[in-house]
Amino acid sequence: GWPFNLYGDGLLKSTDAGASWSYIAGPFAAPTESSDYFGGGSRILALSVNPSNSSVLLAAVWGWGTPNGGIFRSTDAGNTWKQVLSGGRGATVFYYPSNGNIAYAALGDYYGSASDGIYKSTDGGVTCAQVKGTGANVLPSANVGSIILTPALSSPTTMYATIFESGSTTALLGFYKTTDGGQNWTSPSTLLDLPSDPPQTMAVN
Repeated sequence: GWPFNLYGDGLLKSTDAGASWSYIAGPFAAPTESSDYFGGGSRILALSVNPSNSSVLLAAVWGWGTPNGGIFRSTDAGNTWKQVLSGGRGATVFYYPSNGNIAYAALGDYYGSASDGIYKSTDGGVTCAQVKGTGANVLPSANVGSIILTPALSSPTTMYATIFESGSTTALLGFYKTTDGGQNWTSPSTLLDLPSDPPQTMAVN
């Protein structure tokens, strides 16, 4: 099922290949606000390490309210974090594997939000700009809900985006592909056979 059943409680970090772990609460552990229901810790749905500097990380964070969710960046190996992209539902984030200056992220709120969309950074995650496409090759802008963004294994500028209607985990707005890093998006004529409950990651060649 859609894995949003539990609140998060920070990060665990290992510096000895997993033999031992240390706890980092960061800005992710509870309480994040005064409400007992909405103040639980944020869920970290994705982490990405900068290929040019392993002390720099990006985190896609799912949290109640924009102060608690979005995309966060660390420059000291996860000890401290700064929010670089505001949005309650950070879904995906990853660095371009051969260039630490390039990163992509997706914000996708189940209920729909003005910040929902796919973003690109050209400065290592310090700033991000939305990549909607150009001309007729654009992503939908209305009724957008959850988004799953996955890079192709064969090319880092090729990505696939599954976009769901707001308020649903099964109704698709569409399945989209870009081969130029988000400048243009097209909808392939043949879609993957998706299960009724969407996966968190999809590896596509």
